[in-house]
This record gives sequence, C-alpha cells and structure tokens, in this order.
Amino acid sequence: MKKLRNLIIWIIVSIIVQTGVLYYFDKYHFKSAAGVTYKVAKIPEHKDEIISVSIPKDAQNITPSYTGKYAYYYSGNSIYVVNMLTGKSNAIKLDVGIDNACVDWSSTSDSLVVLELDQDNLSFKMYTYYPDTNDKEENRDSNNTKRTYYLNKSAILSMKQNNITTLIYIKAASSKNSERRYFSTLDTTNGLKPMELPIKNVGDYYIFKDESKLVYEDEFDKKVYISRQDENREHTETKEIKIDGVDNYKLISVYGKYAYIGKLVDGKISTIYYASIASGNQEDDDDGNDSSGTSSKRSRIKSSNISGKSRENDDVFTADWQQINLSSPVDPKAISISPNTGNMYVIDNLKGKVENIKTKKKTQFDGKYEGMSDDDVVSFDADKGKLIETKLK
Repeated sequence: MKKLRNLIIWIIVSIIVQTGVLYYFDKYHFKSAAGVTYKVAKIPEHKDEIISVSIPKDAQNITPSYTGKYAYYYSGNSIYVVNMLTGKSNAIKLDVGIDNACVDWSSTSDSLVVLELDQDNLSFKMYTYYPDTNDKEENRDSNNTKRTYYLNKSAILSMKQNNITTLIYIKAASSKNSERRYFSTLDTTNGLKPMELPIKNVGDYYIFKDESKLVYEDEFDKKVYISRQDENREHTETKEIKIDGVDNYKLISVYGKYAYIGKLVDGKISTIYYASIASGNQEDDDDGNDSSGTSSKRSRIKSSNISGKSRENDDVFTADWQQINLSSPVDPKAISISPNTGNMYVIDNLKGKVENIKTKKKTQFDGKYEGMSDDDVVSFDADKGKLIETKLK
C-alpha cells in the first residue's frame, strides 16, 4: 500500500509540474510570437516533357496561352478553356453567340480579353475572363464605369493588345466574308478611334508595343506598311516598308523592336529580313538577333522615325535590313516567331516536327500543329480527341 501511495503522489506531482511548465510557455514564452505572420510556400506546378488532355474531336481555333498553361478552343456553340495540367475544360459564359464574340490571350497573364457584339453588330462590350476561377468580369474605364462601344455595324475579325499602353487594335469589316477590312484602336476610357490606312485588304498584322505602331500587310499587293496614330488618335501617319531586292513582301512577325519580313517567291519564303522599327537610330543589335541564324554580318541598324523623315521620302520607311537564309523555301504559315522570346521556328506538319532556326534543334510532335506557347509546341490528334503539349528543345 505504501508503494502504491508513493506512486500516486509522484504521478500527481508530475502532472502539476508539467501543467506549470506548459502554462509558463503559453503565457510568457510564446507571447511575443502572437503577431508572427506565416507564409505558405506555393509549390510550382510541374509540367512533363509531353502532356495531353482530352477535348472534343470537333475542336477548332485551338490557341494556347503564352505560358502554355491553358488553351482555348471552339466546339459546338461554345468557347472553352482547358487547363493543360489538369485537363479540366470550362465554357466561357457568353451573353452572345460565338459568331459575335472575339477572344485574345493576354501576353502578360493567363487571362482572355473578350469582346461581345450585339446581334446587329452595332456595339460591343469588353470583358476579361480568368480561367483559374472561371469568372468573366466586365471591364471598367478610369471612372469605374462599365462602357458600351459603338462600331457602326461591323463584324470584329480579330484583335491584338498592347499591354504597355492598354490600347487594343481591332480589325473589323462590314461582314466576316468581306475583303475590305479596317482598323480601330480601343481605349477603355476614351473609346474607339478609327485608323486611316491606305489599304483595305489587310492581312496579317502585329503591334510594335513600345511606340504603338501597327505593322501590317496588303495581302493582295504583297506590301507591308507601318502606321501610327498621334497622341490624341485623331490622325494616322503611314509609311510603306521598302527593302532592296524585294518585290513581294510577307509580314512574319514583330519581336521587341524588330520587324521580320519574308521575301515571297512563288508563294514561298527562303529569305527573312529584320530591322529595328524603333524611332531614331539603333546601335548594333544587343537583343541577340545576330544569333538567329543570319548568314550576313551585323551592321549598325538605322531606322527612321515614322513621324519624321525617312532616308528617301516621307512615305517610305527604309533601314539597314539584315537577312536570314533558310535552308529551303517554306510556306509562310510554316514560320513562327515567339512574341515573348524571339525564338524562330520552321514547322513541318507532314513530318511532325519544328526546328529552331538558330540552334537547329528539332522537336517532334504528334497530330496536327496548332500553335506554340513560349516553351511548348501544341498539336491536336483529332482522331483520339487529344490536345498535346510538347516541350520545345
């Protein structure tokens, strides 16, 4: 009995001591830690070398985001966005039919700008769609007001965003089948302003974002122009690009301060020219363009300010163009230049490969080529209903 009593006493003493120690730490020692802010570290999402997700076999207009995390596609009467990591697709909740909607990926975030036209093509509203939350929010101007913009009974064909100035360049026509096309610039606060261009048969176009210049091609006459509005967007000044020895031009892309233009011969391109289109004289290329596979030596890039005098006359833009010779003539649609990295590729759909012109590295892909993100080539196997993303080499 005496041993049992002693054991019980020591158990009680132990409990009292432990309780006192815990009370002390809780009351005094950890008091200063009450205001500590903790951060939860977000583990980066891992992407395999090749990933594939299931989408409908009838998917069309497949376009990846610049990061490659998402892609949108048209199927049936809806526009969907698929997460390339999870495979989950969500339909964008439109208030109009897909024929009256126009979408474009932001180059700086995984979001879509959505323009929705009314049934009579008289006006439209602008929204931003966020794939991560499946939310669509109507944009507001600087006064925090939702706006309706009037387009004068036109169909919107496409748009491109300048994330530096927030201007949106809208290509429109009286109907989607019309060969007469024109441009307007949209500012969320100050509305739409038309651009006065010398041609109506506008084909491909790109934005030189630093100076809000529109570079575009006449797809019938095979010419390329640069246009820029004044500060108030009331007047538009235009210059035609001229390159010695080139009669038929094909606009390929704009990356950084450089425009890339192909020499068309029998509908194919074997030589690509590039030069700075920034205002004023530019020093030797410091952005790595000399390593893009050029066969000629670099020289000082001299380019004219579009609002100033060019070296020939006020209507012509000339520069010291550098050239890149391709190993064989290719279809213009088989050339791709990343707008964010400047990497240049030749696409061979028959052999299922893309080749980096600079490094000569080849990336194989399955299915039909659909586009590129900054790091991946995106293809679609319609027979299997698989959208495939292959990491570029």
